[in-house]
Amino acid sequence: MLPDYKTIQPYLVAILKGEKIDDEIREQTIAASGMVKAAALLAEKYNLVITNVPYLGRGSKTTFFGTH
Repeated sequence: MLPDYKTIQPYLVAILKGEKIDDEIREQTIAASGMVKAAALLAEKYNLVITNVPYLGRGSKTTFFGTH
């Protein structure tokens, strides 16, 4: 199991608070923070809800949607 953002966040904050880090390390830390957040979002389960918009009739949809 991969660590989540709450686990990694203190380390990222500590790196960013360091006085002697260069711009490259700072940018890498910010990028890593964003990647961890994105991974957490992508790992979640989502529900997709598709509804029929009231002003569209059945005739304006493809046959794929008519069979489902």
